[in-house]
Amino acid sequence: MIRSWHLGSHEQIVYSVVAAKGRARYESLWHGGYASRDDDPRNITQFYDGTVFNMFDHYQRRYEITTRFAVQPYISKVQMHFLYESLGWWPPGDVSEAPRPRGDPVFLVDVFNDERLCVGEGPTKLNGRRAVVVQIPQVVRLWVDERWGIVRQREDFAAGRDGRPVIVASHGLHDFHRYDGDIWLPRKITRDFPLHKQSTVHIIESYEVNSIGDDTFTFEPPPGTLVYDRDSDTYRQVPGGLDGLERVAQRMVEQTGRTHAREAVHPRSVAVLAVLGGGLIGYFLPRIALRTLKRFARKRMTDNLTVGV
Repeated sequence: MIRSWHLGSHEQIVYSVVAAKGRARYESLWHGGYASRDDDPRNITQFYDGTVFNMFDHYQRRYEITTRFAVQPYISKVQMHFLYESLGWWPPGDVSEAPRPRGDPVFLVDVFNDERLCVGEGPTKLNGRRAVVVQIPQVVRLWVDERWGIVRQREDFAAGRDGRPVIVASHGLHDFHRYDGDIWLPRKITRDFPLHKQSTVHIIESYEVNSIGDDTFTFEPPPGTLVYDRDSDTYRQVPGGLDGLERVAQRMVEQTGRTHAREAVHPRSVAVLAVLGGGLIGYFLPRIALRTLKRFARKRMTDNLTVGV
């Protein structure tokens, strides 16, 4: 389990489970503060297996499926999950090209193969430990533990309004523990966004490494689910589930009676569990995209790592 919170913002616990194996990605997310997970109107699960990109809305019991949108930029949300971005981890079995949202490498497999990579001044000390600084100037800077060879801090840069590089994100990796032989993973991750004056803390309480099955990325919608095919713009209903549909109808009545103020709150706390594979790591990132009731009603559409609660 991972606990996360945004410093200085309204507190709301968010739970998430993420998994990665080869090209496949899985992400399930729900929020605290409700009697049960099914009462959360933002309770969703996403599946991407390299061919399809599907999303199940637990609250409305609606399942959206697509192959046409199983490409960039639509899948970037599950591929660029905080967990993978902070660690710079790209699953070894994923032969597709890693995203480069600002045109420069994000994942370590690309960073360490970039011809611009160089060693900075040093070695230096980071939190009392000797570290070597390696960087792609004006793009990314990494502090690598001199003894263990693990990245303990990362800074990402972008061009500011005057053209000079500015830090857009700083990732701190802390409290490393050993998993599955000789895999070192942090139990605490901090992220700072200077331009937005926002900071986030993530506490990882448990990991599963190199043990995720392929069935994690498949899904059979429960009875009563409304299945929407985004490619053909058609609907079908999974037989049965009348009791569940009655609950969905009642939730929608309750949802329309709520004020938009609650939907505008930014979650402060998030909990998650990550599973990694191919010899690496996983962590979690809170999802802060809170929707108003109108936006919620629109059509919406997640070797191996699993993070879960």
